[in-house]
Amino acid sequence: MSAEPKNPPESEPRPETEATPVEPPTSELTASPDEPTNRKIRRRRAVAGAADGEENARDRNLRLRNQLLKKRIDQEQWSQPLSAREVLDSSLARFGDSLGKWLSKNAAAVQIVVLATVVGAAAYGIYVWRKGAGNEQASTALFQALRLDRGRVELPDTKKQRDPGDEDEAAFASQPERLAAVLPAYQQAAQKKPGSGPSILGRLGEAGILLDQRNYDGASAAYSEVRNSDLANADPDVKGRAIEGIGFCKEGKGDKEGALRSFRDLENVNGFSVVGFYHQARLLAAKGDQEKAIAMLKTAHDYLQNHAAEFEGRTYWREALDGLHRRVDPTSAPPKRPAGLDRQMSMEDLEKLKEQFQRAAGKARGPQPPENSSGGP
Repeated sequence: MSAEPKNPPESEPRPETEATPVEPPTSELTASPDEPTNRKIRRRRAVAGAADGEENARDRNLRLRNQLLKKRIDQEQWSQPLSAREVLDSSLARFGDSLGKWLSKNAAAVQIVVLATVVGAAAYGIYVWRKGAGNEQASTALFQALRLDRGRVELPDTKKQRDPGDEDEAAFASQPERLAAVLPAYQQAAQKKPGSGPSILGRLGEAGILLDQRNYDGASAAYSEVRNSDLANADPDVKGRAIEGIGFCKEGKGDKEGALRSFRDLENVNGFSVVGFYHQARLLAAKGDQEKAIAMLKTAHDYLQNHAAEFEGRTYWREALDGLHRRVDPTSAPPKRPAGLDRQMSMEDLEKLKEQFQRAAGKARGPQPPENSSGGP
């Protein structure tokens, strides 16, 4: 019995073949939602984008070429030497730029410095003004003291003989009265502005009045203060007068050796060498040492002869030395010089003097009769 093929049961239907889904193109999957779905439009836009990319590439290349060209031009310009004006302008520009940056960065410090400068300038101006006012007051006080010091001592019956122009001149009945009036005036001038020039000069005048009053200790202290001052270091005249005053004070106290040392110091002060020689010769003669006194006088005469230009027109010390020399040793002293011959006469002066003598001699003879050329009477 043959087996019949079994038919599938009618109850079980035949499975249908499942439809495979069709995938969209890749371009459709990757397209932006905003882009149109039309393929032509998308293709047109793609071509335009490529053209823009090429255009951007060309712009970029052009920009690079321009940059290279500018760099080459700059290099060529910098390779050429700059003129002096260009170098100066460049330096000023860099300096101005640096200064502006520094000022903006340090504005607070700059303001503090400016304020301090203004305050310092104002303080210095006040100081100078006060110093000038002090010096002016001291000078006025010194002038008043000098006016009193130059006053005259006159008797009551001689006041009628004063010149009308001397009405402002101080007058005193005696020398002690004059000294008593002048001393406080000099002291006031010395105290106005201590350390200033008028104050030192006032102190010097005070020392002179104390010396005239025979107050040797007070005068010596005042002279020593003047000698150690800055004014004495700058002015040889002030220094010399102070040293001379110290010698007078020592001499007045009986210290002859100390006085000789002080007068010897005058030899090193400009303009006071002859003064030192004179005082040393005077003290040596007073001690009885005639030989040293004469030798010192000869030294003084040699100094005057070697420095004739310095003492031209100043005959006081020459006459003082000659007078002292005649008192010490009349035999070796130079003869007394006639008045008017202290100044050496030049050749021009001699010629003029000769012409004057000739004219005077011609006038003394009178007019001469004319000579007879024929020789007859």
